[in-house]
Amino acid sequence: MAQIMTRNFKNKIIKLYRLALIGIFILIPIMLILLPADFFDTGQSISVFELLGVENYYSKGMTRAVMHLIHFDFNIAWNYNKIAFIVFPLLSLIYLHFFLKHVYKVNRKYFPNNLFLIKLNKKISSYLKFTGKLRFKSKNNNT
Repeated sequence: MAQIMTRNFKNKIIKLYRLALIGIFILIPIMLILLPADFFDTGQSISVFELLGVENYYSKGMTRAVMHLIHFDFNIAWNYNKIAFIVFPLLSLIYLHFFLKHVYKVNRKYFPNNLFLIKLNKKISSYLKFTGKLRFKSKNNNT
C-alpha cells in the first residue's frame, strides 16, 4: 500500500515538473519579447573572456545582438555581432525542438484521448522521427 502511494506521489511530481517545464518554455520567449530591445545594452559585461583579458572573441555582443534580432532591429544587431544572424535561427530551432519533445511526452502520457492532442502528437512525432530524436522502447526486454 505504501509503495503504491509513493508511486502515485512520484507520478504527480513528475507530471507537475513536466507541466512547469512547458510553462517555462512558453514564458521565456514572451518575457524576452516584452523586455525593451535595449535592455541588455547598458550595464557591466560579465563575459568570462573579458575577465580573462581576451579582447576579440566571436561571441562578443551576442546577447545584445539576439535581443535586437528578436525586436527586428537588424542594423543594431549587425553592429553588435554578425554571427547572431546564424546563431539565433539555429538556437530557435533547437528551442522549438525541445519544446515540442516535452509537449509530445506530456500529451502522450497524461492526455491520451484528446482528439486535438492526438493530431498534434502525430505532427510532432513525425517531426521528431524526421530529426531522429524520437526513440521508441521495444516491448521485448531481451538484452
